[in-house]
This record gives sequence, structure tokens and C-alpha cells, in this order.
Amino acid sequence: MSEQTRLAYSPEEAAGLLGLSRSTIYRMVENGTLPYKRVKANGKGQRERIIIPAVGLSRWLSCTDEPRQVVMNRKAREIAKSAVAKLRKA
Repeated sequence: MSEQTRLAYSPEEAAGLLGLSRSTIYRMVENGTLPYKRVKANGKGQRERIIIPAVGLSRWLSCTDEPRQVVMNRKAREIAKSAVAKLRKA
């Protein structure tokens, strides 16, 4: 199977393809930035594995990031809404 027909990559392979560290890939998986699938282990003593679908990786790469100021403004509005809601309940 050639590289173009791969369906999924391990976090280590994805890190190599993107030029990122393995820990960065795992952090992106943890916070939901990068799509992934968990594969249950069948044998005794085997660990669950994480795979990153090639389609998800392509989609993630094709999405442009929002400017930092836009993201920060949205987060500030969410925090303000949450604070107002808490104050109204009190």
C-alpha cells in the first residue's frame, strides 16, 4: 500500500509527516484539535492504540486557523456569559 492510499497513521507517523513532536500530536488528540480513533487491544497485556485517520488529518490541514484576536474575543464573551449566568443563579 502506498503512502497516498493509507487510511490512518499512528501518532508517531503523523508527527513525522507534520514535522511535530510525538507529544504535540498526543496533546492535539487530547484537546480534540486532531481527529483520532481508539483501537481496543485484543490480546492480554496489549494496550489500546490511537490512530489518526488520513482523511481527518487532511481536513485538519486544510482548515485555516482563525486569527488569535478573534479566538480570544470569542473566549472572553463565553467567560462573560458564564459569569453572568452564575451571578443570576446566586
